[in-house]
Amino acid sequence: MTVSTTTLPRAQFSSHRLASTLELLWSGGDDVAIGKMLLGGAIICTIYSVLNVWVGGTYQDEVIVPAQIITGAVHYPSGHPHAIFYIQAYSLQNYLAAGFWTLVPNAFALSALRNILFLFLSIYVPFALTLQLTRRPFWGYVATVLTVSETSILLKGVYPLWVFPNAISQGHIGTQVALLIIVLLLAGQWWIGGVLLGALPSIHPAMALAVYPWSVLYLFKSNARLRAQGWGRLFVGAAFGLAICLLLAGVIYVRSSNLTLPAPYNQQANGALIRQAFIAFTDVHRRPFSIESLGYLLNPLAFFAIGMLLLWGTYRAQRKGLRGLWRADILWIVILGVIAWVIGYGAGILLELFGVLPVWMDVVMPFRFSNLTASIIIPVTVAGMAWSYNKMGERQRLGGLMLVIALAALEGGLIVTNRIRAIDYLLFITWGLFLGLDLLVHWQDRIHRLLNWLTVLALSGVLVFVLHSTRQAAILLLTFLLSVGLVLLVDKFRWSRIFLGQHRERQMSIILLGASMFAGVAGLVQYKVWDAWMSSYDHSGNLVPRWDVVSQSDRELIDWFAANTQPDEVVLPSLAPRIYLQAKTGHPVLFEQETLWLMTYMPSLASTVGTMTRDLFGIDYTNPDQLKSLSDNGNFSLDIPAWSAAWQTRTLGEWETLGKKYGFRLVLSSTPFPLNLPVAYQSSLWTVYRIP
Repeated sequence: MTVSTTTLPRAQFSSHRLASTLELLWSGGDDVAIGKMLLGGAIICTIYSVLNVWVGGTYQDEVIVPAQIITGAVHYPSGHPHAIFYIQAYSLQNYLAAGFWTLVPNAFALSALRNILFLFLSIYVPFALTLQLTRRPFWGYVATVLTVSETSILLKGVYPLWVFPNAISQGHIGTQVALLIIVLLLAGQWWIGGVLLGALPSIHPAMALAVYPWSVLYLFKSNARLRAQGWGRLFVGAAFGLAICLLLAGVIYVRSSNLTLPAPYNQQANGALIRQAFIAFTDVHRRPFSIESLGYLLNPLAFFAIGMLLLWGTYRAQRKGLRGLWRADILWIVILGVIAWVIGYGAGILLELFGVLPVWMDVVMPFRFSNLTASIIIPVTVAGMAWSYNKMGERQRLGGLMLVIALAALEGGLIVTNRIRAIDYLLFITWGLFLGLDLLVHWQDRIHRLLNWLTVLALSGVLVFVLHSTRQAAILLLTFLLSVGLVLLVDKFRWSRIFLGQHRERQMSIILLGASMFAGVAGLVQYKVWDAWMSSYDHSGNLVPRWDVVSQSDRELIDWFAANTQPDEVVLPSLAPRIYLQAKTGHPVLFEQETLWLMTYMPSLASTVGTMTRDLFGIDYTNPDQLKSLSDNGNFSLDIPAWSAAWQTRTLGEWETLGKKYGFRLVLSSTPFPLNLPVAYQSSLWTVYRIP
């Protein structure tokens, strides 16, 4: 029924508007347009993300470097690997950053925008997926709040998994955009979903390996729905996205046409050997993964076990003539997981059989696809709670809601007292709660009950006997039993009416909102797990300021460079501690940690990068015997003392020879590591040396 606002008194009209807003942002429903609820969640997640950057500060984003190089704000010598790679790399993220830099050449502004986008995608994707599976925004916010705890990063693979922003944003944004495309297509948001789908190869080419096969299957199966709702919008959106890909390719082709490779960068070393040795000894992201790990055993086991329970529950509901909350959506999420793990495990099998992967497969880092299921395990679990809650009786619902409130409040308390404890245990508490509620509402279904018990036993058994995580298994089992017992207790006794009165479910919903806000604020203002994990150390193990923030020592160094050097003067910084010198000072750097990684994405640079590594640091990636002798159990990381040894023994004459060959005269090193060079600037942390 349509209510005419012209016939309502002002107070009644305001009350109606408030009720509509609350329905849109919190309670939702099948009769509320999914697009409007997605938009409402986007607004809330944007506000939270902006507050995080405002409260927590800005981290210098990695796209500053390509933005400066593409626009010519930082000029590199012809043939330098940085000049070649960042111009030729097929990355819409880099070129959008360059466009922003053209308008606003400010590292802080660019980083702030990227930080906001980083966190927005981290929390909005779980919200949107849970909303699509439940049609209730408040369940989406429960998933978002649990994501804020960072507990899902326990399931990371060999490639990192983040929630809150830091400098390394490209892979994270690409992964989250890939998942967002899935959600938008499931939600029938054909235009924006089509644009992102078409543009995905330019946003993150590797993710297209998973998303495109999934999309072909989904769109083929959804042909009738598309004909009725939006073939035109999807086609136009996808065409627009593909046009972006083609435009980017054209720009890169034009920009690359005048690139040359003169001396000293036109090296003829064995690039294939150099690149493979780097991958084997240093590149942890492309090494064989261990199956006995949280990321590659517990992650898929939990994802597919929970998906199996939801699929069976949906199937049984349809057989009984009941309308399932998720229709076929959960099946398509499981199919995405199948595709991701076929890629990950398939590449692992190939590597085990042949010892190396094809170059194109190495470039896309196939083992990173494990993070797709790790990123959505929380919303899938919360959707399972919602399914159970929907099937409960009135008093059982009250008990279930009490448990969800307790979960949010517990998360906030753990974050405030010990965030590491939160990420260690919260995921297992969440799984135990879901499994308890699932067993309770499906007790009469013998097959479902058996599947539930098998899931509990499988997760607990893997934790205890394979991963040796007895405490986490105990927490999962204890939560499982307590959740069943508490709901049964609330269902049996009527004492709840005494405390909450007639509208107790609505009142409990308000309490859930308060608990969620408490956990969300705690996650906002407390230190983050990656704040500790991103700490920087020099080659002696001394803690130094993070490389992706501008510290007071950095500011002093920036001021010295501005006053005493020319803008295009090339600087050679030490590899550890990492400093991110170009982004901070605007100076081209001869070699940094990122220089080594460039050859993994662009193999044609391996000869040049390998030769520079040997010349500048005395590390020869064509000499496996040297790498083995210096490595720690086969791990030749970038923070071991071997990287600074050549610098400390190098004579003044040798420095002069290197300076002439590569055209540099400034060397930046950690102050505790003195070099045989004249000092131009010194602080407690950094020393700048000048080659005469």
